[in-house]
Amino acid sequence: MMDFIKSLVPKKHQEFTMSLVRKIQRRMGLWVIGQMILSLCIFALTYVGLTLLGVKYALFLALLAGLLEVVPYIGPFLSAIPAIFFALIQSPALAVAVAALYVLVQKTEGYFLVPKIMEKTDGTSPLLVLLSLLVGFKLAGIFGLLLAVPLAGAITLIVAELTANQAMQKSLEAPTEPVV
Repeated sequence: MMDFIKSLVPKKHQEFTMSLVRKIQRRMGLWVIGQMILSLCIFALTYVGLTLLGVKYALFLALLAGLLEVVPYIGPFLSAIPAIFFALIQSPALAVAVAALYVLVQKTEGYFLVPKIMEKTDGTSPLLVLLSLLVGFKLAGIFGLLLAVPLAGAITLIVAELTANQAMQKSLEAPTEPVV
């Protein structure tokens, strides 16, 4: 892939472009690490909550919640359905408590975990994370949700690098005053 990108770019811009591609790859890798940390946090919170409530199959349900965490907004909802179902088999009051647990975990994730973890791992601001998720969903549905945060991180990196490169070019082109 690197060779293909290099072949598309004029020689004088290849070094800058390859550096930019490596930085984007690094940021995408950090995003994947952030997603893994987020999934682990959701698994742990869900497991502890379901175990404290006494729901059968808590480990399986928590694993499902952690895995479906990769799909923003819809994943947590999908993982709540079987948990509420299993709790309802045990008792209606337990089903209500499980639903409340999933809402609490979802709110904790949305307002605290996602913005903080993504900010720490890939450097994307929490506001940009939330905006990119909204725009991604509006433009491409679930697929847009999956790609929104890494694309927003890549775009901010490209803009920052191009801005820094232009500033450096201007400073090199500016005439210097002779020292008297």
